[in-house]
Amino acid sequence: MYRYAKISILFLLLFFSGGIAGEAQQKTFTVSGMVRDLDTGDPVPYATVLVEETGLWSISDADGSFRLSMVPAGAHTFRVEILGYVKKTFPLQVGDHISGLELQIAEASLRLEEVVVTAKEGGGLNSSSRIEKQALDHVQPSSLRDIMQLIPGNLTENPGLNRVNQLTIRDIGSNNANAFGTAVIMDGVTLSNDANLQVRKTSTIGTAGESTAGSGLDARQIATDNIESVEVIRGIPSAVYGDLTSGAVIVKTRSGVAPWQVRLKADPRLKQVYAGKGFSLGPDRGVLNIDGDYALSYGDVRTPADVFRRVNFRIGYSQTVRKALTFQTRLRLIYADADNRTDPDNFLDNISRDTDLGIGLDMNGTVRLNKKWITNLEFMVAGDVTSQYSQEKTYRSQGRVPQSLALSSGENTGFFTPYRYYSDLRILGMPVNVQARLVGNLYGKYGNITNKALAGVEWTSRGNRGEGKVFDPYLAPDLSSSTFRERSFRDIPFLNRYSLFVEDKVSFQLGGTRSLEIQAGARFNGILPDERFSLETYFSTEPRLNARLQLIKRQEGFKELGFRAGWGMTYKMPSMVYLYPEPTYLDVVSFSYNDIDDNGVGMVLFTTRRLEEEVRNPGLKLQHSTNFEAGADFNILDVAGTLVFFHENMVNGYGFSTQVIPVTYNRYGYVWDNGSPARIEIPSGKLPQYSDGAVYVDGVSLPLIRDTVFLSYQKPVNNIAQKKWGVEFTVDFPEIRALQTTISVNGAYLNVTTQDESQGAITVGTQLAGRPYPYAGFYAGGNKTSTGSRRERLNTNIRFITHLPRVGMVVTLTAQLVLMDRTSYICEWGNQVQTYYYDDKGSRYSGQWAYLDDKWTKRVNPLYIMDLSGNVIPFTQEMENDIRYRELIGTTNKATYYQGSRYPVYGILNVRLTKEIGKWASVSFYANNFLNFDQLVTEKISRTAYARNLPFYFGAEVKFTL
Repeated sequence: MYRYAKISILFLLLFFSGGIAGEAQQKTFTVSGMVRDLDTGDPVPYATVLVEETGLWSISDADGSFRLSMVPAGAHTFRVEILGYVKKTFPLQVGDHISGLELQIAEASLRLEEVVVTAKEGGGLNSSSRIEKQALDHVQPSSLRDIMQLIPGNLTENPGLNRVNQLTIRDIGSNNANAFGTAVIMDGVTLSNDANLQVRKTSTIGTAGESTAGSGLDARQIATDNIESVEVIRGIPSAVYGDLTSGAVIVKTRSGVAPWQVRLKADPRLKQVYAGKGFSLGPDRGVLNIDGDYALSYGDVRTPADVFRRVNFRIGYSQTVRKALTFQTRLRLIYADADNRTDPDNFLDNISRDTDLGIGLDMNGTVRLNKKWITNLEFMVAGDVTSQYSQEKTYRSQGRVPQSLALSSGENTGFFTPYRYYSDLRILGMPVNVQARLVGNLYGKYGNITNKALAGVEWTSRGNRGEGKVFDPYLAPDLSSSTFRERSFRDIPFLNRYSLFVEDKVSFQLGGTRSLEIQAGARFNGILPDERFSLETYFSTEPRLNARLQLIKRQEGFKELGFRAGWGMTYKMPSMVYLYPEPTYLDVVSFSYNDIDDNGVGMVLFTTRRLEEEVRNPGLKLQHSTNFEAGADFNILDVAGTLVFFHENMVNGYGFSTQVIPVTYNRYGYVWDNGSPARIEIPSGKLPQYSDGAVYVDGVSLPLIRDTVFLSYQKPVNNIAQKKWGVEFTVDFPEIRALQTTISVNGAYLNVTTQDESQGAITVGTQLAGRPYPYAGFYAGGNKTSTGSRRERLNTNIRFITHLPRVGMVVTLTAQLVLMDRTSYICEWGNQVQTYYYDDKGSRYSGQWAYLDDKWTKRVNPLYIMDLSGNVIPFTQEMENDIRYRELIGTTNKATYYQGSRYPVYGILNVRLTKEIGKWASVSFYANNFLNFDQLVTEKISRTAYARNLPFYFGAEVKFTL
């Protein structure tokens, strides 16, 4: 890791060289003018005018005027943006003071000649997709996950708020490590799930209800109607962004003067309403934005048993002070409730409920300094606290089950649960997140070289002040294991983390239309001193490098050709679930006598082993990813596109691994009979007593034997590794004027290998002569047949976008095709295939041969075994046919297990329509798989049909602008 720190020092030198070069910066000028409405010619107040090359900015006054000073000589791109208008760029050659410049922008409308309802790709240093407001309105999302369908390689999903919505990037299917490594940044504030502890048992990663503790953020809680734009960074991110390994989703909400907007949205399972407005408080008094969102979703419209409710309310204030300071502050309130219970017509009153009630406050802004050594100073401070409530109320009728309440190791008397009862587990969490960031920017233009450098510091603090797990210990919520105990979250300390980052972006004009742009940066992360962890373990250096070579940029013919590449490292801190696992209590019954139902007497004695240090992992490493990508952007005869190759290697993903420990205990009321334990009968109605390490019946101590069993527990480890590579592509064709239709194609080939690299233990339930099986096996990946999978998918979305500006309507017909869909399972350790098989002649085959064979049952040996004395014994090939170890060998359920699945080409057709009704209303409609293509697709190997296509689904939205 420190060698990367040395490399990053070079980036520091590059950064400071920009400041030194500032002394030689060329002459600067003043540019002033007006921002006007394209249709009416009226001035547009409070618009942001930004010089892209230098980062200089100004806010237009109430009369639409703006003034930019210290603009270097040369070619620049002026960008104008304001809420409710289409962003527009203006090329401008600056060689002298300019006054009276008019920048005309058009109000966002489908009646414009050009609208964009897809994600914008290309043109930047890394692979990213930018989705603007018109595209968001056309998609009609109910959560951020719905927006991801516009990203190359992603498939359309039917919207649903009755399931956890997590965001993954460049992945196939769901993956906790990918979701955990995907950062969601809203208005400059990183939304964190790290302090979420809503779990039944951290040591066994059993989650309560729909909790996402230890994984990525649940995107259902984020309202989408107040979002102005979304950027999904798939490539190498700027050094400003940290604590991620999979990419970032950058969300910008609406801020500025705007009329009332009211949205009504509905589909068969969802009802949603939104209202918002931006108020001008007068000249130099700023803008006040308010908005609110309510969503109600049913898992099944026929019953109210599965319901999700969401309420969002936000107040925002933005102001520009003396044209040198612009800031925004926001107060956010959120209520989310996932209520899953049995049908009211069922007499069982089972409840699973997760409720979040949160409040957040943030402020960010920019101070314009325009000094030789610093241009702008950006700041951000934010905090949020959430009251989390999870409830699991369950009817239990397993009979009288022995339970222990011991909180320390040793023998202890327990109790029997009632024959039938309701258990009621409540988990009360209160995650607290505080963060602050300060960034200094330096922009300069020196002849044909443009330099943009930055340096910053960031601090975060996360903790949980919740009451924790609360339940009646005599009405146990977990009968499958007697290790359940209450736990308070308030005993867990806060985790404080700091980051320093630097970055320099240099652009060289190489003559003609050629240019070279290089962005180099580094991020240094660490934690404040904590005796529980090694500071060295949690210090990380993240070097990042992006470059783009522009070869062609013309106005006609072969308009554009550029190549880009990037390499970088990213790290993700473990969440509190992995850093602070709760103690595990291993309970084994030493004596049990249950005569409660007949005579009202009973007694149970436990031997408890409390594990605290054993379940912690102070050596837990940081999850990190090394990424590379290379691509090209082109525009030939108005056919524009991008082509990108990427390779990502993520290691040290977080998870839990099963461990075993042999526990020797006393078995009271037993004697040995020919090597087997034999129980002594106790007369009915007698109440045994435990005293001084013995069990007495009528004053006579019972005999005892010493026995040993394997007991298992879970420990946080770095067990997930994921290798991804693939190709992403987008192609946008020019408009077919006769049809007023454009064709846009995007897609990706993804190859994803996910593997569990832990050594997990598995015990055998079989008993021998009344005693536990004498060995436990430790397997690659903690699984008897597989350590992971390889998945491949090639899919494309072909969009036919018909835009009728005269009637203010756009219709998109999308053909979604999956051209390749393959999954195969692997079982590997140390780059060696672990599976093998024997044919009918007794010949043994292993390695790749075992993967390819489709005739014989496959077998997998443990890496090593443990006996009841705790001795660890490597498992050798000679032990495969020894009857003593037969139960330890894993076998596949079918001969073609490792060949997985292969699907033929399948696809669906989707349609979306948006129609403006004057300036005051618009109507949107969508239908997924509107031709109702068969959901079932026959898999090639097993010849079994599985649901791969989406079922037919539809929805509509009405927007009023008042």
